[in-house]
Amino acid sequence: MLAIGIACGAGNAAHAEIGVTASVQSDDRYRGYTYSRGRPIATLDLAYDDAHGPYVGVSGTIVATTHDGLQPLELQEYIGISRRARRDLVWDVGIANYSFTRFFTSEERTTYQEYYVGLASGNFSSHIYYSPDYLNSGVRTLYFDLGAVRRIGERWRLNAHFGVRTPLNEVYGIDRLPPHYDLRLGAAFRIKPVELQLGVSTHGPRADYYDGQSQGHTALVAGATIAF
Repeated sequence: MLAIGIACGAGNAAHAEIGVTASVQSDDRYRGYTYSRGRPIATLDLAYDDAHGPYVGVSGTIVATTHDGLQPLELQEYIGISRRARRDLVWDVGIANYSFTRFFTSEERTTYQEYYVGLASGNFSSHIYYSPDYLNSGVRTLYFDLGAVRRIGERWRLNAHFGVRTPLNEVYGIDRLPPHYDLRLGAAFRIKPVELQLGVSTHGPRADYYDGQSQGHTALVAGATIAF
């Protein structure tokens, strides 16, 4: 996913790297919302991180539907560049493209783009994302996020994420809505080569009018990831 690509790029390693990861999750929760309608998903991520800062990646996800078995859900592509401003500070800039199948929209294929810029230092990172047409809805949005990771020993990792999305314009005659937040707290345990994850995701204060789905506010999500 995009977060994996950003992490790879921010490392700015001494040599180019190709990363391949596969993961399964009980729900596709993104910024507090379920993109899989609460159904389990499987994702394959491919990323290339150049020694001089540029990186590129692609991520594909399938969903276990109730009546039609495994079906495509989404495809994400991203490209960016990251550089060290100083020893403990990395900046990051790029663009991401998101494509969703009819399973997500119930109507037609949806594609939209986001442009992002961010900083990372130690265990903390922050990004600002701008979308000129969020979820192909006619809504321009800004999204700000703050993430933190804390490692406990060699196997445990705690993580936290807080984000705020702000619509920048009115749409369909509806007044511009107030900012909307999401929060995620999680833990991961590594048993090489697999990492097991468990987290809780929530959002508020209300569902967005352009999401097109009924959204539960809080969910517990379990998953596992393997890197090749």
